[in-house]
Amino acid sequence: MIKINAAQRLRAAAVHPEVEQCVAETSKLLKKRFPKAYKTFKGFQFKKVNHSSYDPWDRTVTVPEFGKDRPLIAVDREEDAADSTVLHYGLEGMLIHEFGHHVDHFIRARGDVAVKDRWFEVKKKLMSELGNVSAYAGTNSSEWMAEELLAEMKRKRPPRLLTVIDEIMKELK
Repeated sequence: MIKINAAQRLRAAAVHPEVEQCVAETSKLLKKRFPKAYKTFKGFQFKKVNHSSYDPWDRTVTVPEFGKDRPLIAVDREEDAADSTVLHYGLEGMLIHEFGHHVDHFIRARGDVAVKDRWFEVKKKLMSELGNVSAYAGTNSSEWMAEELLAEMKRKRPPRLLTVIDEIMKELK
């Protein structure tokens, strides 16, 4: 397993420099945009899996191992062909999408009952008002949230969800 932790130290040499740079730049963006949630995030790791995923217990994102040792353009093509980045933003999109799950879990883990209730209600309301940004977003509220967060971060949609996340984050420890 190759793990890239929050401090971006690579623990193996087989990561292509372009992939390393993409992970580092995306991590920097996520850290700046979501500082409270990022503090509890343990990082991205490459493993032999078929698709990316977020593990709320370990607070890590698992990235398919095929992406570590090839140029970024090849990784992006494979991510898009696998439809694992749904909105077709390659590795960067996949990292943002999966981190979106971390934000969702962070709010639910850190919020009191009132915050959690508001979070679920706001997601439900926005899902109804905005609809699905992708077919995958229609899977469930968690995937909707991750897809909407990606779309708003890439400025494909107005920042309605991001505005709510900012408001809620101010209330969390």
